[in-house]
Amino acid sequence: MKQGNRDEEAMYDMILAAKNGELSDVEMEALHSAMMESEEVRKMYLRINQIDELIGGAIELEGGEKVARVYRWPSLVAVAGMAAAVAIFVTVWMVGEPEDDSGIVGEERKAPIASLKSDYGAFFEGMNGGIQEFNAGEFHLEKGIASLIFANGAEVVFQESSQFKIEDDMRIVLKSGKVWAHCPPSAQGFTIDLPGQNSVVDLGTEFGVEVVSERDSVVQVFSGIVELHSAAHRPYELSQGQAVVWRDGGEPVEIDFETVNFVSSEQLEAQRFEAYKETVLGKHGLIYYSDFQIGEAGKVYNEKNGASGVKRMENVWSASGRFGDTRAVQFAHKGSVMELDVPEAGELDELTVVAWVKPEKLVKSYSAIMNTHGWRSGGMHLQVTGSGELAVGVYPGHAYRSKGGTISVDRWQMIAVTVNVKTETVTAYLDGDLLDMRRLRKKESGITRGVDLGMASLGGWQNLDYRDYVGPRNLNGAIDEMVIFDRELGAEEVREMYALGQP
Repeated sequence: MKQGNRDEEAMYDMILAAKNGELSDVEMEALHSAMMESEEVRKMYLRINQIDELIGGAIELEGGEKVARVYRWPSLVAVAGMAAAVAIFVTVWMVGEPEDDSGIVGEERKAPIASLKSDYGAFFEGMNGGIQEFNAGEFHLEKGIASLIFANGAEVVFQESSQFKIEDDMRIVLKSGKVWAHCPPSAQGFTIDLPGQNSVVDLGTEFGVEVVSERDSVVQVFSGIVELHSAAHRPYELSQGQAVVWRDGGEPVEIDFETVNFVSSEQLEAQRFEAYKETVLGKHGLIYYSDFQIGEAGKVYNEKNGASGVKRMENVWSASGRFGDTRAVQFAHKGSVMELDVPEAGELDELTVVAWVKPEKLVKSYSAIMNTHGWRSGGMHLQVTGSGELAVGVYPGHAYRSKGGTISVDRWQMIAVTVNVKTETVTAYLDGDLLDMRRLRKKESGITRGVDLGMASLGGWQNLDYRDYVGPRNLNGAIDEMVIFDRELGAEEVREMYALGQP
């Protein structure tokens, strides 16, 4: 056996032993040193976490009791199946830009006519993978809903079973199905051709079109004006609140206006959010979830268990969230604070905190996303510095600080931080991508009883012990969502949450 393989196998076994709590202090110190010095060792640790998630589970005993299944796998080299599993993760972890398969050498690629803005379960006929760019050609949306943004700014939402042809950035042909369209001034004149010789021409508006048969179509205008063009008749203007059924070769006939017939961009985003939320609420180990929708009596609830979850709110208000009509909490003043009370988040060996944040301004010191009250054993601080560094503190010291400019202002971004007390590591992610994994600092006191959020504050720091010389660390911005797990999420799970939850 080659020396490189033996070293890899030894490191693999050491990480497994650490996860099972079987290493001595000296061996743990050696593992920490290896993690700090080698990116490959850090990636191996994350891959093992992912394998743990794939084949882990629970064993059901008699009487219905379930216990965690603990795996102590054989060596990496000896088992072909394990090697294959690791190969999957090596592929996932490959870093670099995708190769350009356009065949254009030495030339700038031409911008697409339209791009996919968002979708809900969209599947296009003949497309094995997801399609992100659209040029001239014919398309069939077999399933789901897809929103396309054209180069001129027009947005068109196609519903299931729509068949259409893209001519250019100012014209499409709708052969069947339903579409909702919004055209800004830059897209005035955007045209949707219908079966036969009928066309809908935008004059700066929001409208819906449905092809109901080979000869009949329905057109509705939600705002502004469109013109209906036909070879057999003069142009016909249709304005806000009007709807017609239109037969090829005939005059448009007005019908009752029906708003529920079309899925708008906002409604698509709402459907995406509900699907994302359902996925998160169904995840193993979830102990706290809030999207900050204001419930009865002005309360914000932990939707995992229905408890209030928020003990106090001062000088915060509801703001627009990252999806359509969803809400977020806005912090701006020195007295802005929201106190969380999550009894389930006490003395945990593993913890994951996920938050969607949108800072509007970075202050000179720290802007708190979530800080435990005080600064005690097991306490955790998740903050942003004035230079845009993501700072994670787990008592007794800073566990991680990113490069300046990591966190930006005026955009939604997903921050995820995992803490594992057994392996004494902190892992940070931004928008689904790994930032780094660092070792928890050790002092005499150390973490003696696990990570303990207990009482914590969002958007500020309620710190009675340090009141005289520590500022409030208020966040000037918004938080859309707070999610807490009592386990360490793997890299793939974090990526999935971002992919499903990104606006």
